Amino acid sequence: MRARTKWLISLLLTVALLGCAATGESPLTVYQKLDQRDLRIVEQVDRIHDYRISGWNYLDPQHLILQGGVNQRYLVTLVRRCYGLQSNYAIGFTSTVSTLTTFDKILVRDVGNIVDECHIASLHRLEKTGAA
Repeated sequence: MRARTKWLISLLLTVALLGCAATGESPLTVYQKLDQRDLRIVEQVDRIHDYRISGWNYLDPQHLILQGGVNQRYLVTLVRRCYGLQSNYAIGFTSTVSTLTTFDKILVRDVGNIVDECHIASLHRLEKTGAA
């Protein structure tokens, strides 16, 4: 039974790798994804006041954009991939003295209603590039 299981796992991994190679496309970098949205990183910030956060957008499993009012956007980079981000319409976060910092976490309700805690690695202020 163990040999059969190992064989099946090897087969599935091989098929998955072949599927990735068959597309011939390399994944976009975070900078390319931001460029597609006409955004660029301006500077790293230490904190975002949590009362200013008014929305969010999924970028990839390790990055999201937080909106802080009409014209303020921030790139949040997570320590690891947070797979529940893509399929959620709402997220939560912890905050340190009414601010979001790298000591905090993005909270995502994952499969089975389990809350996944995704630690924040860095925060960057974004701005529109002006390209329309």
